[in-house]
Amino acid sequence: MINMIATLNNKYKYLIFIISISLLTFCNKEVATESSPGDSKLYQGNIYVNSDPQGSKIYLDDKNSGYITPDSVKGVSFGNHKLKLVKSIFPDTTMDINVQAGIANNYFVNYYTSGRNYGSISCASMPSGATIFLNGNNLHQTTPYEIKNLFAGNYNVSLALVGYRTGSFSLTLRGSISSTVFLALQDTTVWLDYRINNSNIPSNDILDIKSDSKNNIWLITASNGIAKYVNGHFVIYNKTNSPLPGNFTTSLTIDPQDNIWIGTDSGLAKFDGTSWTIFNTGNSILPDNYISALYYSSDSKLWIGTPNGLVSVDNGNFYVYNTSNSGIYSNIVASIVMDKNGKMWIACAEGISTLFNGKWESFTRDTDGLAGFSSNCLSIDNTGIVWAAFPQNSSRGAAGGVMKYENNVWQSVNIVGIHSGSINCIYFDQNGGKWFGADNGVLYIKSNGVTIVYSGSSYAMYSNKTMKITSDKQNNIWFALFGGGIVKYKH
Repeated sequence: MINMIATLNNKYKYLIFIISISLLTFCNKEVATESSPGDSKLYQGNIYVNSDPQGSKIYLDDKNSGYITPDSVKGVSFGNHKLKLVKSIFPDTTMDINVQAGIANNYFVNYYTSGRNYGSISCASMPSGATIFLNGNNLHQTTPYEIKNLFAGNYNVSLALVGYRTGSFSLTLRGSISSTVFLALQDTTVWLDYRINNSNIPSNDILDIKSDSKNNIWLITASNGIAKYVNGHFVIYNKTNSPLPGNFTTSLTIDPQDNIWIGTDSGLAKFDGTSWTIFNTGNSILPDNYISALYYSSDSKLWIGTPNGLVSVDNGNFYVYNTSNSGIYSNIVASIVMDKNGKMWIACAEGISTLFNGKWESFTRDTDGLAGFSSNCLSIDNTGIVWAAFPQNSSRGAAGGVMKYENNVWQSVNIVGIHSGSINCIYFDQNGGKWFGADNGVLYIKSNGVTIVYSGSSYAMYSNKTMKITSDKQNNIWFALFGGGIVKYKH
């Protein structure tokens, strides 16, 4: 028994020894695990950085911390460091800092108090003497002039001079920099253009232009609906904000009551200034939704050209003329006018047809020596003579050109200065002047026979392709340019 007890005592002693060793090892490992980070944190602090304006990148010892003001940078070792704030358009701001324990390590940079963060804008114009506006505010200074002590940032400079289009330029001014704005102002005393880069005109591709009795200018575009020009601003109508059936507008006419009739590729629209009425193949006997020509005659009839026939509207009643029920030469109609005797003239494919007192007559290249196969434009001069423009058709041997029907004979008209085979419109002003719009510019023949050609930027024509010409009640001449918006000539 004594021996057994001794044996057990030895086993317990051995077990106690093993447990003691294990606990000692465990305790040693736990201390070692906590000692390294704990000791490091004892020597680290946080810094809080802010700026006005905010949004500066925070660099510490030339390394991007990834923080932006206002924010805290954590785990910064105690001692001396270099703090740098980086913000575009401002010079970098650098300061030496000392991070200490037990105190608030807060740093603030006020960009507004440093002269390095200010610059200037030198304003000049040609001609000089333009009033300077900065961000829309009149500075009551004129060019040339330097605007000093401007805090770095975004600015818009406008220069205004009577008789010239106001010029505008936006820039980003950087601290400690002097920027220069020089604008060559456009003389608008004679020529004035409206394009998408200088106005709210809906498109540069203008197909027609007309003036109503209130001297409003109406225009149609190739892809963005129609617009009314009033006092330097365009009121726009399209499929999004109105019942206009299509944004591709093809033709335009205005009746004596100032109803605006608009042809589109998707039907006909009438706009009285408030209400819209839409006509198409579904609610009328229009033979096609594509309206190729419109004309309001002096006998109060609306004439509509389509690719499938001619339509007249008299007191709301529609009448269709085509090759099956009338003497019209072709169903494809391009232009319509009425002469002083009340005869209707219709330019259609392969010829020109007339309608007078129910009788039809047609003229073609083969039978009457027309300059082309089809006319794209008919016009009546101040004496009642009919004029027609014919596009060149080289593949069929037609040079194109301009002709007039006088004394029952078609006569060629000599056109110089522009390409006679690319004339899109003919217009006669109140003073007896003749205007011809072509792909390469405008020819003006004065009543005394003197000719002038207008083309290029000197005449505010940033596209020479002239689709239509009209005048307003002040005898200003307006050009509708494809690719160049509209141009007003203070004639």
